[in-house]
Amino acid sequence: MLAFSVGSRRSFDAINSLHQRILRVKDTDSFPIILVGNKADLPENKHQISMDEGVSLARKLGCQFFETSAKEGINVDEAFSQIVREIRKYSKQDEHEEVSGCCARCIIA
Repeated sequence: MLAFSVGSRRSFDAINSLHQRILRVKDTDSFPIILVGNKADLPENKHQISMDEGVSLARKLGCQFFETSAKEGINVDEAFSQIVREIRKYSKQDEHEEVSGCCARCIIA
């Protein structure tokens, strides 16, 4: 789950870098993620990131976008449910990538 504050341009701008680090550390081209814009309860004039910007970045990252408010409990359960679905889908794909009876997670040195 990659999260930023809709009231902070700096936190939004850090998302691409965080995503790239995750992919680099996991040594993969894709990994289950969702993008979350938190603090949706802020007054509209305090939003530095629009809903369209969040949706656009999520498309670029190949994931779903949720605007949430932890304070008000808006879309929090939905976001966590979605990341669980993404992880399960990824895990099933991983199980199907067996090579010669060995899971693809093994490292042979």
